[in-house]
Amino acid sequence: MNDDVLICDSGLACDTFNIITNLVFSRSNINTVRDYIRTTRRPFSCWVGPGRCTPSQSRILEENGFEFVESEKAMWLDLNQIHEVPPIENFAMRKVLSDSDVLSFAHITASNWTPPDQNVIAFYTMIAGMASKKKCPIEFFIGNYEDEPVCTAEVVMENNVAGLYNVSTRASHRRKGLGWATTMFCLLEAKKRDCTAAVLQASVEGVPLYKKIGFIDVGEYQEYRLNERFT
Repeated sequence: MNDDVLICDSGLACDTFNIITNLVFSRSNINTVRDYIRTTRRPFSCWVGPGRCTPSQSRILEENGFEFVESEKAMWLDLNQIHEVPPIENFAMRKVLSDSDVLSFAHITASNWTPPDQNVIAFYTMIAGMASKKKCPIEFFIGNYEDEPVCTAEVVMENNVAGLYNVSTRASHRRKGLGWATTMFCLLEAKKRDCTAAVLQASVEGVPLYKKIGFIDVGEYQEYRLNERFT
């Protein structure tokens, strides 16, 4: 909406894809965000990056109707540390190149919720035409295990930095090293394209895996939501 606030609105009633970020704290900016959410009557996640959310700024958010939801680790990796690794038998990664690939990607991602989140399927169906294009700034990947699509990852490569997002594995295929294999594939792919660093936002469950790979904890992302429910 301005240089101090970035609002990404998918049009869906799903705060996975409705994001508020780059927030420069002021009561005016927070009121702008709050009014926008109330007008749309859709849920949004407000993510505040490392070093941005001091105790006093958290109080401003809370005083204006936002509640703290969770925090995730901001992590960084020097890609010069990454080397080729032995492949996992019967597992292969491939780039999303068609609308049907996008739909497969969507169903794997939606399965992270119980029951599967239909908003996730709706979102990827909506962007399928863009996601499968060669010039899309985000590259989408699917991992097949024994010819079944079971893993996903999104990678943004810009200014020699790779951002990893949405690394996930179907619950039925976890504990097989597939999440590690998916992450390593993305990192090696980024290194081949002259990226020198990788960054990601890690859930509590993902932190041990990323630390094992060599990622360093460099801060925290904090999530806030407006303490109002919309129907």
